Amino acid sequence: MILLNAQPGFSMRSIVGLSLSALLSIGLLSGCSEESKQKASDAIENAKEMAQDSMEKAQETIEESVDEATEKMDEMTESVTDSVTETVEETYEKAKSLSAAEAAPMLLAENATAGVDLYKSCVGCHGAKGEGGVGPRLAGRDAEQMIANLKTYREGGQVGPMSSLMTPYVKNLSDTDLKTMVDYISQF
Repeated sequence: MILLNAQPGFSMRSIVGLSLSALLSIGLLSGCSEESKQKASDAIENAKEMAQDSMEKAQETIEESVDEATEKMDEMTESVTDSVTETVEETYEKAKSLSAAEAAPMLLAENATAGVDLYKSCVGCHGAKGEGGVGPRLAGRDAEQMIANLKTYREGGQVGPMSSLMTPYVKNLSDTDLKTMVDYISQF
């Protein structure tokens, strides 16, 4: 209704007013002559036609607005997609041009961050720097042995007296996760 009021021509209020006037006229003219009744009927038909025209104009305006908005949104989507695609392609080209020596620090930084995230659940028992506590010291331990122990824990096996506590922490970790975490622990 708000859109109709904003459109040129008749507002919803004037359409309702015309309709009420026409109905009132019919009631008042019930005792009038045929000519008066015909004029009232013509006025009602005219009001109906004007209301229909106004509604059609409003519908056309709404459809045009929706079409314009859709077109603008499509243009914006295409622009963003092009920009993202360009950025990805540029990044891919830069990555292809990096030597293994240049890429290694980037990969180490990513693995270190992942290792920190994976080790967070271990800190309570093994200490922030693997110094031990409730659980044994991890700092300075052999990486391959730690991975083997973690795989045993993951499978529900026994390594030591606290094995049953370890299983829930590692049961959902992949081999890659275990290696990433042990690589992080090996830096202590």
